[in-house]
Amino acid sequence: MRFAPLLLVLLIACSAETPTATLEAGTEIPLILMQQLSAGGSKEGEEIAFMVTEDIKSFDNRILIPRGAIAYGRVNWSRSAGALSKITNEPPRLAVTIDRVTSIDNRTVMLQATEAGEPFHFSGKNTSPRSATDMLDRSLKDEQTRSQIESLLAAFEGKSMGDDRVIREIAEKLGLQQTEKMARGHSIKDLEGIIQQVLDGRATRIVGGETTLIIDTIAELAGLRFSVGDRIAGVFRGPTIHAYPGTPVTAYVAEPKIIETN
Repeated sequence: MRFAPLLLVLLIACSAETPTATLEAGTEIPLILMQQLSAGGSKEGEEIAFMVTEDIKSFDNRILIPRGAIAYGRVNWSRSAGALSKITNEPPRLAVTIDRVTSIDNRTVMLQATEAGEPFHFSGKNTSPRSATDMLDRSLKDEQTRSQIESLLAAFEGKSMGDDRVIREIAEKLGLQQTEKMARGHSIKDLEGIIQQVLDGRATRIVGGETTLIIDTIAELAGLRFSVGDRIAGVFRGPTIHAYPGTPVTAYVAEPKIIETN
């Protein structure tokens, strides 16, 4: 009879063991770029941020890396096109590494930018903005509206997006439903603060009382920035490579990782 309590404790301890799952090497991690880069304008060694756009799950549907997790890497190669680029065969180059992301249990998962482990090269092809809507095209032709769009997208440069009322108006005009919700809830300052933390390298994933809305809004604004391309102010001009916030990139898990799941 003396051993019954001990046996009970052992059974409880075993039943409370935290479930785990293995994140396999080579697993694809879909990302979007969170800041503007340019060949020759971005500094080699500069830290850069990406956001995970889909939940990465185990075979039995447990989340291993959540949507909204922030991945970090660095500019590996940045060279602008010179006047003699065609003659010297030295075109513009912009390459990055993608080094790490944080899992659902707050562990560092090592990443690589390509399946082969080489840096990822941005090019004119993989940075080409998607086709803009007719509404966006018309809006960019209007000077006042274009200025409002520039302010709306200033968060990706660590700047203020402006007044909530103006943001609501331009978001409604462009059909940015998530951004309009954020502005109506007077949460734009919170959104700006979160993006700033990402750009500063201080965020591992986006969390908070309105996590889903914040992630959706960032994705929505990043998509707008990617669609706008170089048609607004604040971009590097000339024959070089530009990679804007919202540019889609795929990273790969570099080595297997055991992750504790809920």
